[in-house]
Amino acid sequence: MQKDLRFTERWKLQFRAAAFNVLNHPQSGIPDNIQSDGSNFGKILSVSDSRIMQPALKLYF
Repeated sequence: MQKDLRFTERWKLQFRAAAFNVLNHPQSGIPDNIQSDGSNFGKILSVSDSRIMQPALKLYF
């Protein structure tokens, strides 16, 4: 999403917002496949980050 605000012909302020994983669904990593240690074999040991939002302002002159 982005919005441009013009002050003069030369000056412009831009507001941006980006969102990742907006619905906050878990995204699992790959299962452990090392068979020598049977305790974690087949278990999912990592989950990616949750919802991330990035606002930004940029001034053009």
